[in-house]
Amino acid sequence: MNRSAFILLTAIVIGAAGPRASAGAAPLAAQEESTFAADPVALVRRAAANELRAVDDRIAQGPAPVRYVFFKQDEKGSTVKEVVQTRDGSVSRLISINGKPLTAEQQNLEAARLQRLLDQPDLQQRRKKREKEDAERAKKIMHVMPDAFLYTYAGIVPGPNGPAVRLSFKPKPGFDPPDQETRVAVGIQGELWIDQTQERMVRLDAHLFQDVDFGWGILGRLYKGGSIRIENADVGNHNWQLQRMKLDLSGKALMVKMLTFRITETGTDYELVPRELSYKDGIRLLQSKAPTAGAVAGR
Repeated sequence: MNRSAFILLTAIVIGAAGPRASAGAAPLAAQEESTFAADPVALVRRAAANELRAVDDRIAQGPAPVRYVFFKQDEKGSTVKEVVQTRDGSVSRLISINGKPLTAEQQNLEAARLQRLLDQPDLQQRRKKREKEDAERAKKIMHVMPDAFLYTYAGIVPGPNGPAVRLSFKPKPGFDPPDQETRVAVGIQGELWIDQTQERMVRLDAHLFQDVDFGWGILGRLYKGGSIRIENADVGNHNWQLQRMKLDLSGKALMVKMLTFRITETGTDYELVPRELSYKDGIRLLQSKAPTAGAVAGR
């Protein structure tokens, strides 16, 4: 995905670590619900703090160690990749295009690309540097979330790891974005779900009700009418990962280049891998196991 799309969403899908939830958690007592209704921003503040700690962990230690299948659908078609997150950043292997396994020529190209990564560590170092820069920008968004919006308690809903607190949000009148990255906050509204036990952000449904300017490595504007949906879950061992992201956004970069993001991304088949895994170990892991038929099809 073009990095300019990561205005708000990277802050929520990035990172890992946090208290683990139980799918069988007891329902909230009426008193707890009343507390959320009376002061929902306090819950958002705690959840934002948890997300910030997760981003700091990612910057300090690298991505949470996990292997998974990544499906992407956009206007050009669909692709499926196997991804391994390592202490040196993420590595991936393309395994299908538009639901079809790679041809012999495409397999050779992918094998050559992975070999270049093994032979030229600076390529992975540059990628890790970009990931760190995105993480630092994401922190700016998370810092302002408790103060940029007005939140209203909307009930308790089933979440991926147990009950979640459902909040509606809209921009707070008079909020003055401190930088380019946070200017998007003045033009979006929607719903935010926060896991009851872990106090992590598990779902975001937002839409743009007016044009908004942004800055994410480049300057531009997103047009009203766009929408963002993100779903996250704990996949085990305090490890939060993206389950689904759907973008329908359009805009303009540098007042010249038109931008369109109509993208659906999903992550499935998560497997924990050792924390000490290097990116070279990750590549060898990808090379050692043939993809399943379900992975090729993006299931």
